Amino acid sequence: MTSSVQATASGLHPSDSEDLSCTARAPDAPRSVARGVTAVEPARGATEESMLDTTVISGDTARMLKTLLGNLDGMVYRCRDDDSWTMEFISDGCRRLTGYDPNDLLLNNRLSYESITHPDDRPRVREEVHSSLALRNRFDVEYRIKHANGEIRASLQPKL
Repeated sequence: MTSSVQATASGLHPSDSEDLSCTARAPDAPRSVARGVTAVEPARGATEESMLDTTVISGDTARMLKTLLGNLDGMVYRCRDDDSWTMEFISDGCRRLTGYDPNDLLLNNRLSYESITHPDDRPRVREEVHSSLALRNRFDVEYRIKHANGEIRASLQPKL
């Protein structure tokens, strides 16, 4: 499988999964600037270690990707299509959007992305994502999240 980071940078999508690309942006970021990519992959019976991509990339590529991701107003992430939206990769843009350190959400270390999604929006978000997965389409979904400071904020994941 192509790594999610490489797929993000090159615009490619792994062919052996049902990845969908979309964006997550902070509510105060201009729509034209807020671009990030995520992939939602159906849950499989594999262990966490085997689900993580171990593709090795060069130091130059890693620096380029870090710079690219660091210049986004939104956050870039890859999550599983499981009950928690378990994050397999999450960029530093997570701090601005959610107020949480990316490591807090990575593999549900401290909390899950589902737990910060507004409870009233969870069924609709899941339905929209699952409908798109079934049709192998990109999705456009807006929902609320609970920021680490307690504020309710909008999160937009438009089609790319």
